[in-house]
Amino acid sequence: MSFLLRCNMNYLYTLPITIEQEGNRVKDILSDDIGLSRRDISRLLHEKAILLNVETCPLSYIVKKGDLLQIDFACMPALYVLLTKKPEVLYEDDDLCIVNKPFGLPSHASKEHPEENMGKIIKEYLCTKEPVRTIGRLDKDASGIMVYAKNKQASVDYQDKMHKEYTAIIEGKLNQKQGTITYALGKAKGKKGSSFTEDGKECITHYEVLQESYGYSMLKVWIDTGRKHQIRAGFAESGHPLVGDRLYKGSPFMDRVALHCQAVSWIDRKTKEKKTIQCELSEDMQKFINAYFE
Repeated sequence: MSFLLRCNMNYLYTLPITIEQEGNRVKDILSDDIGLSRRDISRLLHEKAILLNVETCPLSYIVKKGDLLQIDFACMPALYVLLTKKPEVLYEDDDLCIVNKPFGLPSHASKEHPEENMGKIIKEYLCTKEPVRTIGRLDKDASGIMVYAKNKQASVDYQDKMHKEYTAIIEGKLNQKQGTITYALGKAKGKKGSSFTEDGKECITHYEVLQESYGYSMLKVWIDTGRKHQIRAGFAESGHPLVGDRLYKGSPFMDRVALHCQAVSWIDRKTKEKKTIQCELSEDMQKFINAYFE
């Protein structure tokens, strides 16, 4: 199976049918081989964007070797580019699998994303029937390091023990070039995302300004707590939303949230040695930095 990552580009995907795929329905190819959800298939069918040998076809059509299946993703509200099945593994041992998660892909399964998520990719990569447990959070529209535990004990021992550092690009300039912001986040009625609330959960966020331009600042960020949208909501509430963060009214000059987990360090539970893994910035964030920072 392949997995699809949403991105902002017109994309015509072409799949030559192989002997192994011969005899399957078009619907099966779309869901099992390409990884499309039923909702996406329905949308593509309605838009007449599913072509077989350059002609529209029913989902029940049986394919044969040599057929050419094409999908025009230009009609989709969020478009796709193919993400291969094998994840980009940064580190692996008996307990952990640490990967570079691309933006647009959820870290784990949810009601909205039961199939398209990094957790499922990791599970297939490891060829295991055991649950693959996430350690820490990383939003769907953020990129970078994501840590997965291969077993229950590792999940217990390492939960809240991973020190992560992030690169974030915010709007405007901060008065202090290094500091800590403390606040409480909760779910405000009638609002999407997290908000500052008196009865919310405590958040402690540290930052250091790495670089400034006329309208933006690039930060190194690390946190003592792990609340949902902690970094995003915290800087947004202070008047400096992350670039591309439409949920928190950030400027739309990136197609996703300008947040990347760049490093993780921990003490190995067996050897007691400190380990550190780093991850280069994603290409789109690096392009933004090259364009807006001298």
